[in-house]
Amino acid sequence: IVENIENEVTEVDNLPALESDFFDKHHFLHFQIQHKAGLIINGDINKYDEILPEGLPIYQYDMETESVTLLGEVLKDNEMDINTDDPIHIYNFGFKYITEVGYEQRACGFKEIVNNEYVLLPTQDEGFDIAFKIKDLEKYGYHLEGDGYWLKSHSGEVMGYFPAFYEITNEENSTDYRHPIINVYKEADKTSDLLLTVEYDKQNGYFQVEDVILKNEVYWAKIVFDYYTEEPCTGETFEDQPTVEGWIELYENMEDRQVVLGFYSRGC
Repeated sequence: IVENIENEVTEVDNLPALESDFFDKHHFLHFQIQHKAGLIINGDINKYDEILPEGLPIYQYDMETESVTLLGEVLKDNEMDINTDDPIHIYNFGFKYITEVGYEQRACGFKEIVNNEYVLLPTQDEGFDIAFKIKDLEKYGYHLEGDGYWLKSHSGEVMGYFPAFYEITNEENSTDYRHPIINVYKEADKTSDLLLTVEYDKQNGYFQVEDVILKNEVYWAKIVFDYYTEEPCTGETFEDQPTVEGWIELYENMEDRQVVLGFYSRGC
Protein backbone atom coordinates (compact mmCIF):
# COMPACT_ATOMS: atom_id res chain seq x y z
CA ILE A 1 0.00 0.00 0.00
CA VAL A 2 1.39 3.37 -1.05
CA GLU A 3 -0.04 6.28 0.89
CA ASN A 4 0.15 9.97 0.06
CA ILE A 5 -1.59 11.79 2.90
CA GLU A 6 -1.31 15.27 1.39
CA ASN A 7 -3.10 14.27 -1.81
CA GLU A 8 -5.24 11.60 -0.17
CA VAL A 9 -4.29 8.91 -2.70
CA THR A 10 -3.96 5.20 -2.05
CA GLU A 11 -2.90 2.53 -4.52
CA VAL A 12 -3.45 -1.14 -3.77
CA ASP A 13 -1.81 -3.81 -5.90
CA ASN A 14 -3.01 -7.33 -6.71
CA LEU A 15 -6.68 -6.77 -5.87
CA PRO A 16 -9.70 -7.17 -8.11
CA ALA A 17 -10.57 -3.77 -9.52
CA LEU A 18 -13.50 -1.90 -8.00
CA GLU A 19 -16.41 -1.43 -10.36
CA SER A 20 -16.57 2.03 -11.88
CA ASP A 21 -19.78 2.88 -10.01
CA PHE A 22 -18.64 1.51 -6.61
CA PHE A 23 -18.51 4.96 -5.02
CA ASP A 24 -21.92 5.83 -6.44
CA LYS A 25 -23.33 3.03 -4.30
CA HIS A 26 -21.01 3.08 -1.28
CA HIS A 27 -19.73 6.08 0.63
CA PHE A 28 -16.19 6.65 1.92
CA LEU A 29 -14.33 9.87 2.58
CA HIS A 30 -12.12 10.89 -0.33
CA PHE A 31 -13.48 7.91 -2.30
CA GLN A 32 -11.10 5.58 -0.48
CA ILE A 33 -11.68 2.15 0.95
CA GLN A 34 -8.48 2.61 2.94
CA HIS A 35 -11.05 4.06 5.37
CA LYS A 36 -12.19 0.50 5.44
CA ALA A 37 -14.18 0.07 8.65
CA GLY A 38 -17.77 1.24 8.71
CA LEU A 39 -21.45 0.37 8.68
CA ILE A 40 -23.82 -1.74 6.59
CA ILE A 41 -26.76 0.59 5.96
CA ASN A 42 -30.28 -0.40 4.97
CA GLY A 43 -31.25 1.91 2.11
CA ASP A 44 -35.00 1.55 2.82
CA ILE A 45 -35.92 3.87 5.68
CA ASN A 46 -39.28 2.10 5.92
CA LYS A 47 -37.47 -1.05 7.08
CA TYR A 48 -35.50 0.57 9.87
CA ASP A 49 -35.83 -2.54 12.07
CA GLU A 50 -34.30 -4.85 9.44
CA ILE A 51 -30.59 -4.90 10.30
CA LEU A 52 -29.75 -7.49 7.63
CA PRO A 53 -32.02 -8.61 4.76
CA GLU A 54 -33.82 -11.94 4.67
CA GLY A 55 -32.08 -14.31 2.26
CA LEU A 56 -28.62 -12.74 2.56
CA PRO A 57 -25.95 -15.51 2.34
CA ILE A 58 -23.66 -15.76 5.38
CA TYR A 59 -20.03 -16.83 4.93
CA GLN A 60 -17.35 -17.84 7.39
CA TYR A 61 -13.99 -16.21 6.70
CA ASP A 62 -10.73 -18.09 7.41
CA MET A 63 -8.02 -15.57 8.28
CA GLU A 64 -5.16 -18.01 7.67
CA THR A 65 -6.18 -19.23 4.22
CA GLU A 66 -8.11 -16.05 3.31
CA SER A 67 -10.95 -18.24 2.07
CA VAL A 68 -14.69 -18.18 2.63
CA THR A 69 -17.16 -21.00 3.28
CA LEU A 70 -20.92 -20.69 2.95
CA LEU A 71 -22.33 -20.93 6.46
CA GLY A 72 -26.04 -20.20 6.07
CA GLU A 73 -28.36 -17.27 5.45
CA VAL A 74 -30.25 -14.51 7.18
CA LEU A 75 -33.90 -15.31 7.96
CA LYS A 76 -36.72 -12.87 8.61
CA ASP A 77 -36.85 -10.76 11.79
CA ASN A 78 -33.04 -10.66 12.07
CA GLU A 79 -32.74 -14.40 12.69
CA MET A 80 -29.71 -16.27 11.31
CA ASP A 81 -29.59 -19.86 10.05
CA ILE A 82 -25.98 -21.01 10.41
CA ASN A 83 -26.38 -24.78 10.54
CA THR A 84 -27.28 -24.84 14.24
CA ASP A 85 -30.23 -26.71 15.72
CA ASP A 86 -32.27 -23.51 15.93
CA PRO A 87 -31.94 -20.11 14.26
CA ILE A 88 -29.92 -17.55 16.23
CA HIS A 89 -31.12 -13.98 16.59
CA ILE A 90 -28.58 -11.44 15.43
CA TYR A 91 -28.38 -9.89 18.92
CA ASN A 92 -27.51 -13.28 20.44
CA PHE A 93 -24.90 -14.27 17.90
CA GLY A 94 -22.05 -12.17 19.22
CA PHE A 95 -21.38 -9.52 16.60
CA LYS A 96 -19.08 -6.96 18.14
CA TYR A 97 -20.70 -3.97 16.56
CA ILE A 98 -24.41 -3.39 16.25
CA THR A 99 -24.86 0.32 16.69
CA GLU A 100 -27.60 2.90 16.58
CA VAL A 101 -27.60 5.06 13.48
CA GLY A 102 -30.92 6.80 14.14
CA TYR A 103 -34.02 6.68 16.28
CA GLU A 104 -34.83 2.97 16.72
CA GLN A 105 -32.55 2.23 13.75
CA ARG A 106 -29.48 0.01 14.06
CA ALA A 107 -26.78 -1.20 11.73
CA CYS A 108 -24.04 -3.84 11.74
CA GLY A 109 -20.51 -2.55 11.75
CA PHE A 110 -17.78 -4.13 9.64
CA LYS A 111 -14.07 -3.96 10.35
CA GLU A 112 -12.55 -4.55 6.94
CA ILE A 113 -13.12 -4.95 3.22
CA VAL A 114 -11.37 -8.03 1.79
CA ASN A 115 -10.31 -8.31 -1.84
CA ASN A 116 -12.76 -5.55 -2.73
CA GLU A 117 -15.41 -8.29 -2.58
CA TYR A 118 -16.37 -9.08 1.04
CA VAL A 119 -16.95 -7.16 4.26
CA LEU A 120 -15.82 -8.81 7.49
CA LEU A 121 -17.81 -8.62 10.73
CA PRO A 122 -15.91 -9.54 13.89
CA THR A 123 -17.61 -11.73 16.48
CA GLN A 124 -17.18 -11.66 20.24
CA ASP A 125 -16.75 -15.34 21.11
CA GLU A 126 -17.22 -17.40 17.97
CA GLY A 127 -13.52 -17.48 17.08
CA PHE A 128 -14.04 -16.52 13.43
CA ASP A 129 -15.26 -13.64 11.30
CA ILE A 130 -18.51 -13.50 9.37
CA ALA A 131 -18.33 -12.29 5.78
CA PHE A 132 -20.94 -10.88 3.43
CA LYS A 133 -20.49 -10.34 -0.30
CA ILE A 134 -20.75 -6.68 -1.19
CA LYS A 135 -22.69 -7.59 -4.34
CA ASP A 136 -25.21 -9.54 -2.23
CA LEU A 137 -25.75 -6.52 -0.02
CA GLU A 138 -26.25 -4.32 -3.08
CA LYS A 139 -28.82 -6.79 -4.41
CA TYR A 140 -30.96 -6.24 -1.30
CA GLY A 141 -30.65 -2.46 -1.38
CA TYR A 142 -27.94 -2.11 1.29
CA HIS A 143 -24.76 -0.08 1.02
CA LEU A 144 -21.55 0.57 2.94
CA GLU A 145 -20.59 3.78 4.70
CA GLY A 146 -17.12 4.27 6.11
CA ASP A 147 -16.94 5.36 9.74
CA GLY A 148 -15.42 8.70 8.81
CA TYR A 149 -18.01 9.37 6.13
CA TRP A 150 -20.90 8.52 8.46
CA LEU A 151 -19.61 10.72 11.28
CA LYS A 152 -18.87 13.67 9.02
CA SER A 153 -22.11 13.47 7.05
CA HIS A 154 -24.21 13.35 10.24
CA SER A 155 -22.38 16.17 12.03
CA GLY A 156 -24.94 18.90 12.43
CA GLU A 157 -27.83 16.43 12.11
CA VAL A 158 -27.40 14.77 15.48
CA MET A 159 -27.24 16.79 18.69
CA GLY A 160 -23.49 16.18 18.80
CA TYR A 161 -21.00 13.39 19.43
CA PHE A 162 -19.86 12.32 22.88
CA PRO A 163 -17.48 9.62 24.17
CA ALA A 164 -19.05 6.36 23.01
CA PHE A 165 -20.60 3.57 25.06
CA TYR A 166 -18.49 0.41 24.94
CA GLU A 167 -20.37 -2.70 25.98
CA ILE A 168 -18.24 -5.01 28.15
CA THR A 169 -18.71 -8.06 30.35
CA ASN A 170 -17.96 -7.37 34.00
CA GLU A 171 -16.66 -9.69 36.74
CA GLU A 172 -20.21 -10.87 37.47
CA ASN A 173 -20.48 -11.95 33.81
CA SER A 174 -23.19 -9.41 33.11
CA THR A 175 -23.21 -6.55 30.63
CA ASP A 176 -21.67 -3.25 31.67
CA TYR A 177 -20.50 -0.14 29.86
CA ARG A 178 -17.45 2.05 29.79
CA HIS A 179 -16.47 5.19 27.90
CA PRO A 180 -13.17 6.05 26.19
CA ILE A 181 -11.19 9.08 27.29
CA ILE A 182 -10.67 11.32 24.26
CA ASN A 183 -7.58 13.51 23.87
CA VAL A 184 -7.71 16.44 21.47
CA TYR A 185 -4.36 17.36 19.89
CA LYS A 186 -3.37 20.45 17.93
CA GLU A 187 -2.20 18.31 15.00
CA ALA A 188 -2.81 14.75 13.84
CA ASP A 189 0.15 13.70 15.93
CA LYS A 190 0.31 12.59 19.59
CA THR A 191 3.54 14.58 20.06
CA SER A 192 1.76 17.84 19.24
CA ASP A 193 0.15 20.05 21.89
CA LEU A 194 -2.62 18.43 23.95
CA LEU A 195 -5.50 20.91 23.83
CA LEU A 196 -8.23 19.11 25.75
CA THR A 197 -9.11 15.82 27.42
CA VAL A 198 -12.78 14.84 27.26
CA GLU A 199 -14.30 12.31 29.65
CA TYR A 200 -17.92 11.23 29.61
CA ASP A 201 -20.14 13.61 31.63
CA LYS A 202 -17.16 15.77 32.65
CA GLN A 203 -17.10 18.34 29.84
CA ASN A 204 -20.18 20.36 28.97
CA GLY A 205 -20.00 20.13 25.21
CA TYR A 206 -19.99 17.92 22.16
CA PHE A 207 -17.91 17.04 19.10
CA GLN A 208 -18.53 17.61 15.40
CA VAL A 209 -16.40 15.79 12.81
CA GLU A 210 -15.00 17.70 9.83
CA ASP A 211 -12.70 15.10 8.24
CA VAL A 212 -10.89 11.80 8.79
CA ILE A 213 -7.45 10.93 7.44
CA LEU A 214 -5.07 7.99 7.70
CA LYS A 215 -1.62 9.06 8.86
CA ASN A 216 1.17 6.70 9.87
CA GLU A 217 -1.34 3.83 10.15
CA VAL A 218 -3.53 5.80 12.57
CA TYR A 219 -6.97 7.19 11.72
CA TRP A 220 -7.32 10.80 12.82
CA ALA A 221 -10.54 12.78 12.94
CA LYS A 222 -10.47 16.55 12.55
CA ILE A 223 -12.97 17.83 15.10
CA VAL A 224 -14.60 20.87 16.59
CA PHE A 225 -15.55 20.72 20.27
CA ASP A 226 -18.28 23.20 21.18
CA TYR A 227 -19.16 24.00 24.78
CA TYR A 228 -22.81 24.71 25.42
CA THR A 229 -24.06 27.41 27.73
CA GLU A 230 -27.27 25.49 28.45
CA GLU A 231 -27.43 21.74 28.89
CA PRO A 232 -29.90 20.54 26.21
CA CYS A 233 -31.68 18.00 28.40
CA THR A 234 -31.70 19.56 31.86
CA GLY A 235 -31.60 23.27 31.06
CA GLU A 236 -28.63 23.74 33.44
CA THR A 237 -26.61 26.81 32.44
CA PHE A 238 -22.83 27.15 32.16
CA GLU A 239 -20.30 29.87 31.56
CA ASP A 240 -19.43 30.33 27.88
CA GLN A 241 -16.09 28.85 26.80
CA PRO A 242 -14.23 29.10 23.49
CA THR A 243 -14.58 26.37 20.87
CA VAL A 244 -11.66 23.94 20.58
CA GLU A 245 -10.50 22.72 17.16
CA GLY A 246 -8.05 19.87 16.77
CA TRP A 247 -7.53 16.18 16.04
CA ILE A 248 -8.51 12.99 17.87
CA GLU A 249 -7.72 9.34 17.24
CA LEU A 250 -10.85 7.80 15.70
CA TYR A 251 -10.30 4.35 17.20
CA GLU A 252 -9.19 3.52 20.72
CA ASN A 253 -7.82 0.23 19.44
CA MET A 254 -6.82 -0.23 15.79
CA GLU A 255 -7.54 -3.95 15.91
CA ASP A 256 -11.08 -3.55 17.23
CA ARG A 257 -11.98 -0.63 14.97
CA GLN A 258 -14.61 0.68 17.37
CA VAL A 259 -15.01 4.45 17.05
CA VAL A 260 -14.58 6.58 20.17
CA LEU A 261 -17.58 8.79 19.36
CA GLY A 262 -21.28 8.09 19.88
CA PHE A 263 -24.52 10.05 20.04
CA TYR A 264 -27.94 9.97 21.65
CA SER A 265 -30.44 8.87 19.00
CA ARG A 266 -33.35 9.89 21.22
CA GLY A 267 -31.98 13.33 21.95
CA CYS A 268 -31.98 13.19 25.75
